[in-house]
Amino acid sequence: MIKSLNNPLPGEVQVQPPPAELSERMRFLRPYVRQSNDEWRQNWVLGERRLFDYLLVYFPRGNGVVTLDGVSRAFGPGNLLWIPPDTLHAMRGTCHCQYFHFDLIYDPARSHWDAFLPGGFTDLSAWRERVHPPVTDPVISAWRGIIIEKTPLSAVNLINAICNRHRDHGGREMITLSALTVLLVQEIYLAIEGGPGGAHDAQLMREAAAGIRAHPELKLNLRRLAARARLSESHFRKRFKEYHGVSPHRMWSQARCELACERLMYSPDNISEIAAGLGFNSVHNFSRDFKKWMRLSPSEFRNKRT
Repeated sequence: MIKSLNNPLPGEVQVQPPPAELSERMRFLRPYVRQSNDEWRQNWVLGERRLFDYLLVYFPRGNGVVTLDGVSRAFGPGNLLWIPPDTLHAMRGTCHCQYFHFDLIYDPARSHWDAFLPGGFTDLSAWRERVHPPVTDPVISAWRGIIIEKTPLSAVNLINAICNRHRDHGGREMITLSALTVLLVQEIYLAIEGGPGGAHDAQLMREAAAGIRAHPELKLNLRRLAARARLSESHFRKRFKEYHGVSPHRMWSQARCELACERLMYSPDNISEIAAGLGFNSVHNFSRDFKKWMRLSPSEFRNKRT
């Protein structure tokens, strides 16, 4: 838990911080989209080259071969290709490809250039200051080559949005493009690292959390949530905490407390009516749980709004 500051806010709730790896990822992800395209390429041959930035390519249709550092493999519909900076690569095939070149870490002193680097461009030594620096993220730094065989629709939609917005608006939508790229990196992460069930398992955990947060006034029904995920209750609790960092009960308890705060602040109902509306069988139980979270009684909290 994050410790309260020296001067905490009235009724401040202690929150669960993200794990160190996620926290660092949130700090460094500042994408900058440089180029993009969406086209059909017939009998396409791209000779070996190196890039200063990242290249992401999605193949909706067609087939071909990609070579990274001398190792070749076929690509086909639904594959997602990720090429890090300064990586020797080549491609050939007949395919529909959607791609964009981007920095993961925007740097005003380095990021503002635009060039189409042809096959045969393999020596970057004269322009080292333009090469994107390595990232320390242990997950993203390992991505290279075909990283997803069947790209989830959520990621495909983001790739479409990035290509379309860059084509239509270019530099006028850099913040939007940056935000879309962060979302795309998250979707790729979930598809690859989402646990034993991959993207599908991650989606189930997101849906379970959304259900808990949507109706915190209802009693938490772990059996129903586990059944929807096709898991036993014990396995569901384990997967939920691995994914969200908190147990289902803790998420539900905090969501109910947040709803209580909102009603105490803005509802004309008295405390007994609020307690009943939140599913508590007595004002005493409501006050006890509320004070456990907020370190104030419901009446103290309500009085502080004025």
